[in-house]
Amino acid sequence: MRRIGTGGLLVLAGAASCAAAQDGAWHDPALLDRFGYGIICAEESGERAAAPGTIAGYIDIYAGRPWIARPTLRVPALPGLAFGVLARASDAMPEGEVTVTMTHPPMAPSGQSVESWSSAFSRDEAGANFFRFDIPEERVPGRWTMEAFVDGRAVYRVTFDVVDPGALPGFINPCPTEQTIS
Repeated sequence: MRRIGTGGLLVLAGAASCAAAQDGAWHDPALLDRFGYGIICAEESGERAAAPGTIAGYIDIYAGRPWIARPTLRVPALPGLAFGVLARASDAMPEGEVTVTMTHPPMAPSGQSVESWSSAFSRDEAGANFFRFDIPEERVPGRWTMEAFVDGRAVYRVTFDVVDPGALPGFINPCPTEQTIS
């Protein structure tokens, strides 16, 4: 399921953007003051918003302050695990909606491999866009690329390597259980 969180603790920022282009992540520093990616923890709010461009047809809206628990591009396909981007808009970011697109390997039963939804970034605090593995059909290993655009202009692009959990032996979910399992 696609998720949006409001307000968040940003772990990666500033200088991390210079190395980001080398490791599968890029952002436009003119549009974002802060930018980070990895495994994200967030508190559920129980709220949903329509998102017809997603397989589920909706996104969950999260309360509180999402945070990056582990900066990484390699993500195990584990139930309840969330991964994505946490960012804060700069003064140069145009007002209005941001379109977020997630391209992933085809999911059963539809075979759909691209999903999109509307989001926004605040200049006041970091906000998150992320994907959480809620059902078995979503846990598909492969390249997952999250991109955001505002007025047709690229804001960020991050490519995650989603792997079978066996590829990361000893991995422990860094998020408290009640915040990542619905």
